[in-house]
Amino acid sequence: MIGVSLIPKRSDFSREQFKDYYENVHSRLGMKYFKFSKYLRNHVIEASPGIWFDVFMQCRMAPDFDHVAVNFDPAIRAIFDEDEHAFMTPEDMRSGSIDERVISGPAVDIAPKGARRQILLIRKPDGVAPDPFDAALAAYGLALADEPTVGTVTVGVVNGESVGYSSLPYDAVISLWLKGEAPAITALPEPENFILDAWILTEVCEDEPATLAAAFGTR
Repeated sequence: MIGVSLIPKRSDFSREQFKDYYENVHSRLGMKYFKFSKYLRNHVIEASPGIWFDVFMQCRMAPDFDHVAVNFDPAIRAIFDEDEHAFMTPEDMRSGSIDERVISGPAVDIAPKGARRQILLIRKPDGVAPDPFDAALAAYGLALADEPTVGTVTVGVVNGESVGYSSLPYDAVISLWLKGEAPAITALPEPENFILDAWILTEVCEDEPATLAAAFGTR
């Protein structure tokens, strides 16, 4: 299971300014207080109409991390409230968790610098049972794996909410790790048994496990 947050920038920030603050200030602060075992920031560089957020953040905590003690510590919460309002609109953040699995290609342990990833944002129609929904996601992802610019394909199904934030507005995601600086695939096939609500093309930033471990607790 991996945590997900959809985070919009403050209206007076450009995407470039947002990314710069996120990578050089916010993520460094987060690594000091949160014991991540995995921490990806998928920064939006292109999107279909209607996308309101600017980063698709994914993280996993170390098994021994006491997230309740940190999240509900008033002093720590005040630090992050101030930092979040400095560059994002936290009241519009959406968070939850997904079960993500690789369905084609090698697992991406650590995203290389500048990696591009196209993320398809999906809703489950009323009346579609979980098994046909999962099968449809896998079949769609495997069909897109045949595209020459696609490397690894993953499928993630939303399975939970994050305390204190509004829930994710999607039911699943299909992620296409693109080769090199390949553009987004815009001629996407028509799906069956799910609704393809939107897509984003992102540039991925990720820290090595050793960097995460060294940063934690250095306050």
